Amino acid sequence: SVSVMKSVFIPFLGIALFLCNTLTSSTLKTPILPSTEPSAEEVILRRGTPVVLVLFQDVKSGEQATGEAVSLSAYQDVRVSGKVVINAGRSGTGKIKFARSGGGVGKPGKIQVEGISVQAVDGQFVRLTGETPVKEGKSRRVLAILVSIVLSGVTLIMIAAFLKGASLFPAFATAIVVFAISAFFLFKGGQAQIKANTEIHCKVASDIRINA
Repeated sequence: SVSVMKSVFIPFLGIALFLCNTLTSSTLKTPILPSTEPSAEEVILRRGTPVVLVLFQDVKSGEQATGEAVSLSAYQDVRVSGKVVINAGRSGTGKIKFARSGGGVGKPGKIQVEGISVQAVDGQFVRLTGETPVKEGKSRRVLAILVSIVLSGVTLIMIAAFLKGASLFPAFATAIVVFAISAFFLFKGGQAQIKANTEIHCKVASDIRINA
């Protein structure tokens, strides 16, 4: 009878649908594979770790002022437990620690650059301490004084001869003026220069945690 056929067919139909659904879902499901990317590991970059920076551009005492920012970069990789925490070429910051232009009486210019920070692989900036030696320009003091003495002496003799025994005060006064002008204005000291790619040997200022 129809009712008997229904009672037999419906359970079989349910079982068939269940099996079909199970097979389809298992076929379409994508297996989850373990990641092959290495996970970041936190390491501690210790205070005092050496970091070498290099200058991007020339700096000169007559052109840069004390406190002016300069661009630096890491010279080589810095590693902690085999992991690179600072890549070679990473950007860094620095400043002109001291600058004095060459002045009168042949006084030479001086300049010094200080490293401030460098960027780590996780984007943090690592504070640094360290600077270049003070670079000094060419001194012209001896030349300035000798030439000034000669010029003032010649001036004194010429004016004394012109006055012919009169008061020599104007001659001495003029000679002193000539000495001062020639020493302070004609003979300035050379400017100091630190060239691009000069190394600045720094150290990490304090412990810092880095995801390497």
